[in-house]
Amino acid sequence: MNKRENNKVSMYQAVDAVFNTHKESINSFEPLADAVNRYRGAIADILQRDRVHTDTTIGVTAAKRKTEADMIDKVMFVGNGLNALGVKTGNEPLKAETGATRSDLYHARDNDLLQYGRKIHELAKGYADELTPYGITAEVIENLNAATAQVQAAIEAQTRKMAEGKSARSLLTEGFTTADAILKTEIDTLIELVKVKDVELYNLYQAVRVIKDHGVVHHHKDPASPEAAVPAQEVLENAV
Repeated sequence: MNKRENNKVSMYQAVDAVFNTHKESINSFEPLADAVNRYRGAIADILQRDRVHTDTTIGVTAAKRKTEADMIDKVMFVGNGLNALGVKTGNEPLKAETGATRSDLYHARDNDLLQYGRKIHELAKGYADELTPYGITAEVIENLNAATAQVQAAIEAQTRKMAEGKSARSLLTEGFTTADAILKTEIDTLIELVKVKDVELYNLYQAVRVIKDHGVVHHHKDPASPEAAVPAQEVLENAV
């Protein structure tokens, strides 16, 4: 959830806390009780959908970063060996092709990182015998190849999960739309009908029916209140 959505959820939960302290009044008015039950269901859906969205996007990104870090370690080890060999033998093309730094690799785009890893692997296979003195064995070269394949798989998994994340994001937005609609088109109206029987419930509801957004507080106030003397259009625009 973004900042404004977190602020909305705080308001939703504050409103629900008021309902919990006035159960008798809520339950004695069937239309309001029904709306409150559906409102609570909407809040639960929002929280669940947010967990799904977060788990989907964060987990796969962390896994990808871990495999990339492992691959970069292996690329740097083999690449430095190749570069050192190029310096020793005066092989300028080899030196030029193996000069990437760790910082270069960490800041590379996914495809560029993969291409560089594959290039280093192919070069290492071609110079396998000469790399042995540098501690680069056939096993080390094969481990680099395996690490590159793991990064490829992680990138593909992230692509799939990001698509799922977009779907989860859409469901989360839908959840806010549902909760807002219940509040604005039902509960805001129904709460007016319980004012004569439970003015405390009414006043507490109006007090917590607030959304804080970037330091600005939008209130839903009793129109009869002097401090609520603002243009009707402004009140509508500030409503959820």
